[in-house]
Amino acid sequence: MSFASHQIETQERANFHHLWMESFWFGIAIVSTSQFLSVFAIRLGADAFALGLLEAIPAVILMISTWAATWWRSRCENTVQAIMLPSFGRRFTFLLLVFTPFLPRVLQIPWLIFSVSLPAIPQSVAAVINPVMWREAVGDRRLTDLLSRRHIAQHIGTAASGLAVGFWLEQAAFPMNYQIMYAVAFIIVLVSLWHIRQVRVVNPINLETAQQAVATVSPWRSPGFRRVAVAAIITYVGYYCMRPIIPLRLVEELNAGESFMALYGLVRLAASVGVAVIAARVVRHLGNQTMLALALAAMAVEVFVLARSGDLYLALVSAALGGASWTVVSISLYGYLAEFTPPETRSSSAFNQVTYFGMIVGPMLGSALAGIDAGLVTVLLLGVVLRLAFALVMQSMRPASG
Repeated sequence: MSFASHQIETQERANFHHLWMESFWFGIAIVSTSQFLSVFAIRLGADAFALGLLEAIPAVILMISTWAATWWRSRCENTVQAIMLPSFGRRFTFLLLVFTPFLPRVLQIPWLIFSVSLPAIPQSVAAVINPVMWREAVGDRRLTDLLSRRHIAQHIGTAASGLAVGFWLEQAAFPMNYQIMYAVAFIIVLVSLWHIRQVRVVNPINLETAQQAVATVSPWRSPGFRRVAVAAIITYVGYYCMRPIIPLRLVEELNAGESFMALYGLVRLAASVGVAVIAARVVRHLGNQTMLALALAAMAVEVFVLARSGDLYLALVSAALGGASWTVVSISLYGYLAEFTPPETRSSSAFNQVTYFGMIVGPMLGSALAGIDAGLVTVLLLGVVLRLAFALVMQSMRPASG
């Protein structure tokens, strides 16, 4: 091995370390929003409509701001330089949330929505640049290992912090408990940002070549991509339509506290990891389409169990079903995309926009169902019917070529 090759190999290993450590630290912090933001909102008086907006408005901003990524990347020397400011900007969610209790009560829920919506602009830019930066940092040979290690590291971080944070939130006085949690989370995500800052580009991708690759025929002209888009909308709307309802059922009707919500999140996480281990083998036997249909059916069972449960610990069965089914969607939907579309940027960008659209429509649909004032159990049962209908549609879709 030449001296230059040895230097590249050494830097790739260093980049690999920093990138999975960044994911670990971010996983420790992200539990404060992924598991407890909706609970915080409910404690402040949020209803189903407000929880729907908390999910939908950031998705709107994510969808309309993806265009900025190419423009921003063209203004920077390399992807590491390009990713730093967007990565810093998206981390401001945690700091903004600290100030929520200082506002008049009537402004607290709007401030929560603002706190997660404004950083969605840099988050959208980072989401487009990150995969390119990873390839330039570790090379295609190590990319799969990096993605796997980052996934595991983030889950370990989330699991390690989830129960501890839930215990803290129940012991300390409200709302100071949440303010301290978000302040500490902001410090932790700055540690994760330091790891990104240490990354160096060793496999640069020619920007002009990448831009030429984007100038291809619209993916919407492909029957294969349209098929993937329908599958994405069905699964995302089916999943997100119950996102505003589930925490309300747990906290307001089943009297779940923060410790239980932490346990609920941990069970979802464990089920997710367990399914991820075997999912690839099962997909090879059943195919992505059938797996997506089965995932939607499992989501229906998830909300049925929660609707009929009068005991919090029975609701953990619902948590396991939810974690497992969404992991199947995450794996099979990207497999579906690879099955029917070529590996080019425009298809991936259009796919992201479709998923963001589902993240907008789903919560608003759930909020609309809650607005009929028939009770959360009835809304959950309507969710069962909707998810089962989506599962049937998914399975009945006719084969199409790419």
